[in-house]
Amino acid sequence: MCEVLVGGAVPIYLSSDILCGYVNNLLKEEIGRECVVSIYFVDKNLMKDINASTRGKDYATNVLSFSFNDDLGEKVYLGEILICEDEVLKDAELNGVTKKEEMLFVLTHGLLHLLGYDHKDDTEEAEMNAKESYYLDKYLKIRYYNGR
Repeated sequence: MCEVLVGGAVPIYLSSDILCGYVNNLLKEEIGRECVVSIYFVDKNLMKDINASTRGKDYATNVLSFSFNDDLGEKVYLGEILICEDEVLKDAELNGVTKKEEMLFVLTHGLLHLLGYDHKDDTEEAEMNAKESYYLDKYLKIRYYNGR
């Protein structure tokens, strides 16, 4: 079982039970050992500041992941995921999906980054897209097209 630490206000359309249950299922399948992950819901201004200071990009983004993979003995601390609901809501409208679907997609994307997946080239992007679709469908019955 993974420990999911949540900071900030969890959006009303996404219960903590769904959030933590989904994260646990995905991480259990991916790493098969106990872990800790932090998920923070942040506002647009904070996301913009963090994106500027860590990536040199002066705008808010929907999700940032910071991988630590610190061994805590019986558990591993995977890292932190920051999610900006304002950006997620804009993306949901743009992508023609519900805000809950978009939020869970963004969460999945962030988790996969913590696990070492990336999208720097077409091969990596295809693998990450396949994983995102797989987990959203398997655990949440969400069929999300993420070939953007």
